[in-house]
Amino acid sequence: MILKEGSTLTAEELRSWSEIQMAAYKYPRVIEIVTSLPMTATGKILKRQLTAESGASDRPVFEERTNQ
Repeated sequence: MILKEGSTLTAEELRSWSEIQMAAYKYPRVIEIVTSLPMTATGKILKRQLTAESGASDRPVFEERTNQ
């Protein structure tokens, strides 16, 4: 996610909002806030480069809840 200039939002705030607004299987489990996204010359996001750049140990992972 990229924030607009001057706006503030934490990953936890976005996660809380997502859990309320989305079905349990749809809300994001991992949230990263970055300054820019890698794009092609035509403006498409380079998803493979995003995956390669984000290290699994560096990403904040939230607990998944199960209803029991």
